[in-house]
Amino acid sequence: MAHNSYLDQDAPGVTTLAEHFKNHGYHTLSIGKVLHHWQEDALVSWSEKPWHPRAFAPGSPGRQRLNYALAGNIDKRPPFEQAEVADSVYHDGKIAIHTVQKLQALAREEVPFFLAAGFVKTHLPFNAPAKYWELYDPKTFAAGTSVPFPVSAPPEAYHHSAELRTYDGIPAEGLIPDSLARQLIHGYYACVSFVDAQIGLILQELEKLELADRTIVVLWGDHGWSLGEHDLWCKHSTFGVAMQAPLIVSIPGRKGGRRVESLVEFVDIYPSLVELTGLPQPSHLQGESFVDLLDDPNAEGKKAVYGRWKNAEVVRTRQHSYTEWSAEDGSMRSRMLFDLREDPHETRNIAELPERADHLQKISEYLSHPHDID
Repeated sequence: MAHNSYLDQDAPGVTTLAEHFKNHGYHTLSIGKVLHHWQEDALVSWSEKPWHPRAFAPGSPGRQRLNYALAGNIDKRPPFEQAEVADSVYHDGKIAIHTVQKLQALAREEVPFFLAAGFVKTHLPFNAPAKYWELYDPKTFAAGTSVPFPVSAPPEAYHHSAELRTYDGIPAEGLIPDSLARQLIHGYYACVSFVDAQIGLILQELEKLELADRTIVVLWGDHGWSLGEHDLWCKHSTFGVAMQAPLIVSIPGRKGGRRVESLVEFVDIYPSLVELTGLPQPSHLQGESFVDLLDDPNAEGKKAVYGRWKNAEVVRTRQHSYTEWSAEDGSMRSRMLFDLREDPHETRNIAELPERADHLQKISEYLSHPHDID
C-alpha cells in the first residue's frame, strides 16, 4: 500500500492478518512502524492501542519525525548521523526494549499472541550509534556507479532520487559525489547492523522466556534500496534491487538455515501463517501459502510475482523481469525486459530486440492475464 493509503478506507470490511488472529483468541500487539498511519488506521486489529516511540518523544515534531540524537541536528536534515549514544536513544532501540517488555508480560499471562514489531531503519536518514559505524571500513565501499543505467531503458525507468535530495548536503542535481556516496553507503550498512542487533535482543528474549520453541518468527523488509545502482538512490523503481526484500521464516520443529530460490510475494505471508497455525483461511486472500517451500526448498513455487510503482507494473519470473509503463488512457507507453540469467544486474533492456519477441510476448501475457497462468 502507498503511504497515503488507509486499510479502513481502501479495503473496508477486509479482515487484516492481525485481526484474523485476534478473532481466533490471540492477543495482538503493534509496536513501532507496522502500519504507516499507526495512530488511526485498522485499530480493530489490535488488542491494545498501537505503541510507537514517536508518540512519547520529547522535543519538536521535526525531531520526533526524523529521530536524530545530536543536538545540532534538531533543526537540520542531514542524511546520516553517527552518534556516541546507547541504542535506546534511537527509536528502533526503544522499539526493541518495549517489545522485550511485552514478551515478558505475555509469557507471564501464558496467552497466544501475535506481535508485530516494526523497525524504521534502514530508511533515511541513516542514523545509528557510532559503534555500528565502526564495524565497517569506508574504504571498502565502492565509489561511483557499480551498475550503470540500463542500455536502451526508457526514460521512465530513471528518477531524480527525490527522497534523498530533500536532505541537507545532497546536491540538487546530478550524480552523488564519490566521497558522499561512500558516507551514505557506510550509514546504510551501520543501520543494517543496528537493526540486526535489535532483532537479536528480541530473539534472545524469546529463548530466555522459553517461547522460542512455540513461536513462529517472520522477518521481512518492505522493499529494497538502491545505493547508486543504475545511477539511482532510494526505493522508487521497478529494478530488482528496489523490488526485492528480505524474507526469513523460523518455525519451531522445522529445519532452518536453508535458502529458497522460488518466487514468493508479501501477500503470501498471510495464508502461510494461517496454514502454519491451523486457522481457517479467509475467503478474501489473494496470496498463496509457501509452506510447501519450507519443507522442500527445491519446489517450483510461483511462476510469476508482481509489483507496482505509480504507473509502472512489473512481473518477475525466474528468468525475466518485465515492466510496463502506462499512459493516462491505459495504453502502454514504454516497456523494459531483462533476462536475469544472462544479465542479473539488469543492465540491458532487451524488450525491443526482435530475437526476444517470443519471451516478450509470453511475459507480457503474465502481466495482462495473471490469473491465466498455469
